[in-house]
Amino acid sequence: MTETTRHKRGPLPALRRPGQAVAMAERSRQLSRSQDPQAFDALAAAYAALGEFDTAVRVIRTGIQVADSAGQSLIAAEMRLRLQLYEQRTAFVR
Repeated sequence: MTETTRHKRGPLPALRRPGQAVAMAERSRQLSRSQDPQAFDALAAAYAALGEFDTAVRVIRTGIQVADSAGQSLIAAEMRLRLQLYEQRTAFVR
């Protein structure tokens, strides 16, 4: 697998900064006043990247509730797929 091929599957491991991602996603969640399900989605992904799967599960479940309450069923469905990953202790990397 070439460097370019790996990069297309997500950032190279050396470029990932999950701790920084948690801080940025938490700030996004705060700025949205916990009303944007995608902020919860990003925060859960960052926690999963750190290996904090229990926290990722808790956060994404809250995000799913926010999405459902806002009638954002497509986003909620996508988040449920990632919830399954986190419950299996697998990170989501774009």
